[in-house]
Formats: sequence, structure tokens, C-alpha cells
Amino acid sequence: GSDPADLEPAPCGKHPCFPTMHFDVPFSGYASDVQELPGGDATDQDNAWLGSWDGERWSNVRYEDDVEDSAGDFWTSYLFHTRDLVRQSALDLIRIIHVFRSFDGRTAAEFDYDGDGEREAYDFNADGRSDFAGDFDGDGDIDFGGPDNDYYVWGQSLGGIMSGVLGGTHASIRAVAPVSGGGGLGDVGIRSTQGGVKEAVILRMMGPIVLFVPASTRYSDEARRNRTACCDSAAGTCDPDVISARFLIPQLNNTGEVEFACLNAGGSGIDDRTVRPGDVVVLRNMRRPEEPRCFVAAAESRVRLSIPADLHDSLEIMIYDGSSADGGAHPLVDAETCALAPGVRPRTADADGRSVPIRTFEIDPPPFEWDDWSAGDELVAPAEGMGLRRGTPDIRRFMGLAQLVLDPGDPAVYAPHYRNSMTIVTVGDMNVPTNTGISIARCAGALRWDADARSADLGDRTPNRALIDFGVYMGLERLNPSEWGTPALFDIDDLSRGTDGYGQLRPQTYTDPFLPLRAWQPSRGAASECETTFDGEGVLLTVECPQGVSSLVLPYISAAGDHGFYVPDDSLAFDVNTFMINMIGRYFGTQGRVLDYRTCLEDSSCPELPEWPFGPDWPSVP
Repeated sequence: GSDPADLEPAPCGKHPCFPTMHFDVPFSGYASDVQELPGGDATDQDNAWLGSWDGERWSNVRYEDDVEDSAGDFWTSYLFHTRDLVRQSALDLIRIIHVFRSFDGRTAAEFDYDGDGEREAYDFNADGRSDFAGDFDGDGDIDFGGPDNDYYVWGQSLGGIMSGVLGGTHASIRAVAPVSGGGGLGDVGIRSTQGGVKEAVILRMMGPIVLFVPASTRYSDEARRNRTACCDSAAGTCDPDVISARFLIPQLNNTGEVEFACLNAGGSGIDDRTVRPGDVVVLRNMRRPEEPRCFVAAAESRVRLSIPADLHDSLEIMIYDGSSADGGAHPLVDAETCALAPGVRPRTADADGRSVPIRTFEIDPPPFEWDDWSAGDELVAPAEGMGLRRGTPDIRRFMGLAQLVLDPGDPAVYAPHYRNSMTIVTVGDMNVPTNTGISIARCAGALRWDADARSADLGDRTPNRALIDFGVYMGLERLNPSEWGTPALFDIDDLSRGTDGYGQLRPQTYTDPFLPLRAWQPSRGAASECETTFDGEGVLLTVECPQGVSSLVLPYISAAGDHGFYVPDDSLAFDVNTFMINMIGRYFGTQGRVLDYRTCLEDSSCPELPEWPFGPDWPSVP
């Protein structure tokens, strides 16, 4: 607080300790906190959203868990929505800091606890006296906060992104340590393997998609697990010549499918619902029928088509006989305009050979979200999407424009405003891709790429060049150069000094040895003002800068990469989890002035660290 005498004595003995707060953002949280789904969750009656309950699960397998998806509406391809969720979450946290800063030892605690619209003085411990804001036990001392205190932020994954934004928004945040966060959010969407990203973001960009697949791929002889109406689960088998026509669309951060027709591969005869390998399938959005999409059916009559559509746009599908072109020519002349070769005949036709497109749902699909179609209903898009095709200028242009929209909620934009930062990127992370985490450090000024940063310690490379040359940006061990002789990722920071047991290549075991990277820069002032220590081999051990230091830390969690670090695990040869927890604690405990790379952090034996574990009681105050 503004007056240290107003604060409770610290329970950590001679060592500083931090009151901490955990926070969730919108559409995130524990399962017990989620709201009831539409229609309630009573199991004694059918539910319009979930179907019927069989004692174990709901019949509509798309919603079988009866739980809203965590963060299901946070990361989406609705750019303004996602950007503003990030910004609103940061604003909420800024307001919390404002509240904490108001705990000044003079402001009374006031709440409208009787609901009359007026705030009343509050007595926390019911001793008959009103208490100050921040004195939650009512003993006369402010428990935490205050206008002159420093605040620190760290989080992992989504928490890494949020802490990366928050760290650049408020002057009272002394230091920030985003873990496995990302800057350049458009790059996160393009490269992430995180479940939910490709469904909520990429599929919305590329969908809605029409698929033709063998119905057997969605078949089960258990009725409640059977995902196709084209084969009867009671039959115990599904004819491999039966083709399921269905939509593939986003369902929050999962994938949804809506079946609309049953076709055949021609094994039992040719009719107006036959599709064979080599046939041409043409899909039209009837709002813009002059811009069709087409596909030549592959093996097993598989088809994959996407088209731009708004929700419930009318669609039609034509199938053309790929073997009917004059002279045996290829049936598709132009894949952009879907122009057909002379002589190509429609398969979806009446008895006189006249085209009769598929324009209705030909089966009764299960309900999807708030829609419930029946056979004979008009065929419409069950979800909106941009229908962008991968690897095209259109999708590249869209991603460029998307980043412009996302910038106001992007950690990389806020990074230049950090007071002190320790950007932590776990090597090989592809959930929030490594390159995007490194972008935060680069924008924060912790990672140099200019020619003056070339160093003999890095083999005459800049720090940025070293990350490129040794695949750290890429983060894909399967693309290692063959001469490395190992499928393991390169350990460029070498925090364990080769003791973690993964057998990975390290700077000092490379063909042309160099020193571990351990990138840092003073947050303010000159590097000459900082004190550094090294071991006997010249490897950096500690950095202390009087005005603060910022860094990029690259912990090695596993040979194939991991998303963030975990809880302490003393069964590991080198407990990188304990190491990182202590490294962050040491950084925050010195107000962002000290970087500590010593291996004594791994077993908590560094003399600067408090004893751990504390046991059942906190240490007594000396």
C-alpha cells in the first residue's frame, strides 16, 4: 500500500511473497460454472437440443456431453467479435487493478448489500465497526493492494495471450511473463494444431463444405452411435457402395456434420443418385448461381466442395457423368467456371434426361443447433462461411486483412509498451505456434535481429538468425536436417545443460559449437549498466539490470515439443517445470530486474529461494 505500515505482515519470512488472483475470461471456466443448455437438462424427457437420454448419454451425439464448450465462442473467425472479447477481457482486468489500487487505508469498504440502490459501509468481521476497503479480515490492516504497489501478470496459452495484452496497458504492471502466448494472431489461426482453432476459425473461412463419403465411414451398429441415415444400424452392416452426402460445418470450436442425401456408387446399377469416380459434382448457391464450385469425384466417389454462403442460403447440387464427354475427353474444361466438355450428360436427371438438381433434404437429419430439417425441406446452408479455397490469393488476402482487424487485441501490438517482460515460448509448441510467441519477444525488444547484434558466441549470427537456422521458429522436429542425426528439436537455450535425458542436439554439441542463446535486453538504459555472470564455459547464468531486463526464454519440455510447462515433477531427470516456476518467481520477486538461469532453480536449492514445501503451516514471521 501507500504506507507499508498499513499492510499485513508478509507470511513468507525474509522472502517477498505475492497475493495472487486467478481469472477466467468470457466463455471459459470450470464445467460446474456453465449455464444450462436450451431446453434444460432433465433426463426424463426428450430435449429439443440434445435428443433423448438412454441412461448414459444423449441420442444426439453432437451434444452428447451436455456441457458448453470452454472458450467455444472466444476464438472464432468473426474477427471483430474475437478482437473485442480480448479487449473486453483486458479491460475487466484493468478495472480489477483499479479496485486493488483503491485499497489505500483511507477509503471505506462500501457495498449495496441490501439491494436498495445505495452503498452501505461494510463490516467484514462483524465486530460492529466499519472496515476499510481491502481489509477483508477487519483487523485494521490492508491485506493487499494499494495505489503504490506493483502488479505482475503471467498466464499460459490463452492466459499467455491475455497477459501479453494486459502487460502493455497499465503503468502499475511492473513485469509480465506470458507463457505459450502468441503475437500476430492471424499466424496462430493459420498454423495452430490446437483443437478448436481449425474448426472455429479455418473451417468457417473455408466452409460450408459439402462432402460425399462412403456411408460406412459414419456407420455403427449401435443406434445411438450411428451417424448416417443411409444405413440401418439394425442391419449390422453398411453397403460400401452407399454414399453419404453431408455438410461439414463449424459447431463452436468443434466440427458438425449434417447429412442431407444418400447416393450410390453404381455397384447395384446406375440411377439419378449415382456418383462414380471421375464424375463432376457442381454446387451452386442460388443467390449467386453464376459462381458455381465443382469437383471431380475421387476414389470411393469421395467429393469435397466448399462455397461462400450465408446461413440458410438455398443450394443446389448437380452430378454429371464423367465418362460421357465426347471422344473420352476429360469432363471438366475449366475448374474456375465449371465449364463442362461437350457431350457431358447429367446423372441427376429425369426420365427424359433433363437436369433435376438436388434441391431438398432427402433424409431427416438430426437437429443441428437451432435447426431441425425434415425430408423434403429446401436444401440450405446449415452454417455461414466464406468458402475460401486453401493455397489461393483470396485466402492470403483475407488473412492480411484479418490481422488489421485483430491488431487492437494482439499481444504483439502491446509488447513495445511493457515495462519488463519475460516472454516464455516452449520449444516446438504448435498449439500456439512457436513463431507467434517469439513475435511477442521481438516486438518487446528482447530479441535482436539487426546486423550489430551478430555475435561470435552464436557462430556470427544474430539472435533472430540463430532461431531461424536451428528450426526454432518452425518448431517441427520431423523437418530436422538429416545431418543432425536426431528427430528431436534443437535445444537452443539449453536450460538443463544436457541433463534432461532427451538426447537432443544443443549449441555446444552442434558440429560448429556455439553458446546457448538466452536472449535478453535491458528494458531501459544501456546493456553496460547490467551485471552478468557466466559459468566456466562462458554460458550465461544471471543478468541484473537496475532499470529492468526483458528476455525470451525457450524451455525444452520434450523432444517433440509441448504447449507450456506443467506442475513440478521430481521424477524428471531435469524438472523443467520447477525450474520455470522458480525463474518466473525470481524475476517477479526482483521487480523484473534479475534473470536467473542457474540450474539450482530446478531443485529449488538457490539460496535466494524460500524453502519449499512449506509444509502444513506458513513460516513464522521473524
